[in-house]
Amino acid sequence: MKSGVRQEDSLSLILFAIYINDLATEMFESGLTVPIGEEKLPLLMYAEDMVVFGQTVSETQLLDIFSNWCLKWSMKAIIKKSQIVHCTAQSESKNDSVTEAPAASTTTA
Repeated sequence: MKSGVRQEDSLSLILFAIYINDLATEMFESGLTVPIGEEKLPLLMYAEDMVVFGQTVSETQLLDIFSNWCLKWSMKAIIKKSQIVHCTAQSESKNDSVTEAPAASTTTA
């Protein structure tokens, strides 16, 4: 192993959370948030998984922050496991719409 920590190690999640904390901080400081209940959030994170929110489909600033962070720290995003989900509220006569598409492969690190 050249770098990193063992996946099964109990300390792995804590060390990864410390390592990735500056990415979350930078995203929060961007001010690009979405109201969720009483909070305004740019993302949710659990272990190595992340959900990034945006108000519009074309809003890519948070993905740019993520891409730049990956380049800075030589991290690789697994594009095959990434998706963009667009949810919109429609009129009462129609069902809520959820469309799903693969994430653009331009965000590579």
